[in-house]
This record gives sequence, structure tokens and C-alpha cells, in this order.
Amino acid sequence: MQDVKTKSESASAEPIRLSFVDGDRQVVVHAEDEDRFLMTCEDAARACKRHMSVVEWKNEFTRLLAHLRKWIEPRKNLVEACYAAFQDGELIIFMLPNSHTFDLGLATEIAELEYSLPAEFSECNCEVKQVPAASTASLTGFMNPESSVLVYGGE
Repeated sequence: MQDVKTKSESASAEPIRLSFVDGDRQVVVHAEDEDRFLMTCEDAARACKRHMSVVEWKNEFTRLLAHLRKWIEPRKNLVEACYAAFQDGELIIFMLPNSHTFDLGLATEIAELEYSLPAEFSECNCEVKQVPAASTASLTGFMNPESSVLVYGGE
């Protein structure tokens, strides 16, 4: 087994190549905290792919939240608050109208927003809902404000 190299020694070395075609060939991964992971090349390549997918998703989620804030800004007279919540593994965006009742005009704009999102945010599939709630307490029938991301407004 080869010795572990320092960061400076590793930086100038050729990249280590892992491939699905290496299948069951074993690889040992040394983590910064001294943990070691023994796995097949195929499993290591899958782990790298999953990690990159998570990083891409987090970046896209951050961009989605900024997009929602920007979308709300010219409609701030219609939208009191906006939350992002995860329910049963799905991302749901909740828009609370200023009127505290269902706003048909806002519903039309929300439908257009929801229709446009997949083109720019393909990793963050979501549903956008209007929730006419008079207070944070009345939101609990739809979602948990404590575990949701406040995108805009709030009390």
C-alpha cells in the first residue's frame, strides 16, 4: 500500500483517476479527520457524483431564493411573506398575500412564475402555492414556519 502524501506533494502529482470500468477494484480514501474508507472504484465514483449533485443543488437553491425575492419585489403590495419548505421530500414555495384572503390576480402571476421556474432551476423542482393566512400561527395547517426558510417578509 502506498504512503499518504502531504498536500504539497499531492498538488503537483497526476490526478488519481477512478472509473466505473474499474468496477470492483478497491480504493482507500483518507479523509482530513484521519478516517479511512475502503470501497470499490465504482462506489467512489458514485460518491463523487452524488457530492457534486448536492453542491449543484445547493447553489441552485440559493439562486432560486434570490430569484423569488427579485420576483416579489415589484409585487410587494400583493405579497406579505414567502416561505420555502420541504414536505415529503418535495420543495414547496408558499406565498402569503397581503390581503389575507385568496388573491385571484396573484394566483395568475404565481401560476406564471411556477411555469417558468423549471427552465432556469431544473435541479430545484418545486411547487408554488398561495396560502391566505392571517398570522404565522394560522400557517401551521399548511407548513411549519419554524423549519421553513423565510424567503421574504414575515412577522
